[in-house]
Amino acid sequence: MTDTNSLVYGIGLGPGDPSLLTLRARDLLQNLPVLAFPATENGESMAHDIARPHLATHGQKLHFFRMRIDQAAPPEESSQEDSPQEDSYDSCAAWIVSHVERGLAVGIGCVGDPFFHGSFQYICRRLSGHYPIEIIPGISAPLAAACRGLKPIASASMADEDIAQALSAHDSIAFIKWGRHHQRVKALLEKHGEIDKALYAERIGFNELRAHSTKTINLPMTEKLIPLSQTGDEAPYFSLVLWHARGASWHRKTEKIP
Repeated sequence: MTDTNSLVYGIGLGPGDPSLLTLRARDLLQNLPVLAFPATENGESMAHDIARPHLATHGQKLHFFRMRIDQAAPPEESSQEDSPQEDSYDSCAAWIVSHVERGLAVGIGCVGDPFFHGSFQYICRRLSGHYPIEIIPGISAPLAAACRGLKPIASASMADEDIAQALSAHDSIAFIKWGRHHQRVKALLEKHGEIDKALYAERIGFNELRAHSTKTINLPMTEKLIPLSQTGDEAPYFSLVLWHARGASWHRKTEKIP
């Protein structure tokens, strides 16, 4: 297994087909000593069903944390910290801590992608800053459906007025293939007082590409992840910006769970 200093792994399992896992996800599922999966109250776990063909044949500790997905809180109550979902996340986070404090790495399987409306994002905000965490992206259901249905999700640029309207209408926006729009949209975000809520990402994953390549790569491939406000006047084609209406305020600042 690839060497790493992480102790907690959010593992994206994709939309359902076990063959759609990334190599990194498969590697972790086969080698981590402890794995956890969300399950319904009757014990069914789609995440475990997807991961099952890739698990080690023996020696792994498996845990299933119950999620009341059929009794989700109404939108106006979804942020309350005493909801059944919050109790489940608290319990799972405490269970993870009980293992990582003993030096055991723990993986949490998540259907689709952990950070695309995935349960792991709520566990991550309880542990982030306390323990090393690695998120392994997975193919999300919308992307899988778009590919299966031959319906591209995004294919055109947005005008300034459309972007301004989107900023007031949505909680989060991803600006992809950012390069040639860098100065225009950066200035627009600054004009609307939104630039401090934007994260700039450049060549994510290219560090690993350079490390594994058998050829000499002449292109600059240094990964970069910084606030958009700290960027210069130019950006490469392979860059993007993530904007969230609440900025970094979604992170739950709590003491370490005992």
